[in-house]
Amino acid sequence: MLVFIEHGTRRLHVAGVTAHPTGAWAVQQARNLAMDLGDRLGMLRFLFHDRDPVFTCGFGEVFKAEGLRIITTLPRTPRMNAICERVNGTLRRELLDRILIVGERHLALVLREYVAHYNGHRPHQSRQQRPPDIETQPARDVAGLRSVRRKPVVAGLINEYHQAALAQLRPRNQIIERYSRRQRPAGTSRRSPAAPLPAAGQRRGHRSGFARYYSRDGVAPRGRRRILKTNTVMVIIFINLGKQAGADGQDHR
Repeated sequence: MLVFIEHGTRRLHVAGVTAHPTGAWAVQQARNLAMDLGDRLGMLRFLFHDRDPVFTCGFGEVFKAEGLRIITTLPRTPRMNAICERVNGTLRRELLDRILIVGERHLALVLREYVAHYNGHRPHQSRQQRPPDIETQPARDVAGLRSVRRKPVVAGLINEYHQAALAQLRPRNQIIERYSRRQRPAGTSRRSPAAPLPAAGQRRGHRSGFARYYSRDGVAPRGRRRILKTNTVMVIIFINLGKQAGADGQDHR
């Protein structure tokens, strides 16, 4: 995985992903990045990289042709390129350590979604909590804090929070008032009449993965609600195995 980051704006660029990087592959990715940046590449002055063998002379010539100066870090001195080293750790902590990658195509797709989140939403302290693609921090109204909406991104690993428009909101009080204004027959309560109990040995339709079993007299016994979700059962099994292994010092898996 070849990553570039702009020191001034903290804008992240993922040039390419491969299991076997070579010098020719790195040169091609450098050319692709130069074409994607276009005129913005002329605003840059330096390019820092380590002493990896994939950074050949052809790799440097691509950026020298655009007027950039190539600076190679000293051996065992990651602080010379601390910002790029930090973003590598950020990619591991926030993305790669929390998802199972099944191939290069999957990794490229996940990285594309994360780069969009990193450049468009993730705040940075060096930029006064502004994302890389936002020049000025928009003013926030304290009275509109109740209009914040959550948006899961990157396969649900990360949540983005946005301020929704007040016209799109539907206060809960209006829903209650609208329901209370409905005309109900005399002698009935606000709650709907209870559904008839199933016969002995039958099961009522489950909801949200739960099923309730009734005895012969039609009464639901307390504490006999069974969980049908497979994920929850697997979690409980692994926890029990961990406790048993920790008790006697043996692995029972």
